[in-house]
Amino acid sequence: MIYIARGYTGNKIQSVPTELSDFEAIRQSKIQVLSDVEKLHHYKRTTVHYFVAGEFKELVRNNMNLKHKTLITLDFDDTKTSRDGFIEHLQQTIGGNRFYTFPSIRNGIEGLRYRVVIEPSRAFNIKENSTVMAYVNRIIGLEGYDETADTFSQLQGLKVTFGTKEAYEEECYLNQGEPLNIDEAIQLQEAYEKENPQAIKRKQKPFQFQVSRKKTYTASLMEQLLEPIESGERNVRMASLVGKLFSLGMNAEATYEWIHLINDNFVTPALREDEVNTIFRSILKAEQNKLEKGG
Repeated sequence: MIYIARGYTGNKIQSVPTELSDFEAIRQSKIQVLSDVEKLHHYKRTTVHYFVAGEFKELVRNNMNLKHKTLITLDFDDTKTSRDGFIEHLQQTIGGNRFYTFPSIRNGIEGLRYRVVIEPSRAFNIKENSTVMAYVNRIIGLEGYDETADTFSQLQGLKVTFGTKEAYEEECYLNQGEPLNIDEAIQLQEAYEKENPQAIKRKQKPFQFQVSRKKTYTASLMEQLLEPIESGERNVRMASLVGKLFSLGMNAEATYEWIHLINDNFVTPALREDEVNTIFRSILKAEQNKLEKGG
């Protein structure tokens, strides 16, 4: 089943009934045409369609609700190669498998950026996901791999362009092959990690010391921006952060973008966009009133 969301904020999704396989549903999906590249970030947040392929227990996107995935999807950002060179590399590394690759929204704006969708031999669960993703990434072996794709319930953008549909379609590529054998991939990756324990990615900080300089207010705030915000404290914490960003002298446009970045990345579950906008407008109005009163 394909599930889609409009914009990457929030965690509500909707299913898309189709008689096509999930792989074909993505391959044959419509190309969304956008007009103003200057509004790219706004489009990503509000307009662009994103997908997850698998089976959710309910229409709320998170790892716990996703029972299994039915497509392997990877993102490559600024791979320092040409479109033809990128596809040739994929043919050499995963050419025996059926895959479809298409440009992501920033392709050509920030280097070569492509999304790769591989058809698996079967669905795979969250415990298998990290091993499958590690195997495919290792086999492809390209720089520029976006590790956010490793997140089990990660949204992936559908086809979108600022040009014409015809020109965009020419940049896509379908490779006919066999579905990637999930059981074999897991077996091979586990054997590789056993023989090469140093190659296993460790999520640890690359430092073991603390800097003893006096901490500024700005530094403290920057650290607060990275702290997770759980359900039950979202509105209060977000309102506090908006006020603190304004207190630094940040303008309204930058504050608005920052608060959406915080909501998208550090709030669980993320607030709806209208909720974030309400919080932002409320604090902005309070700041304007203070300025008018000379505060």
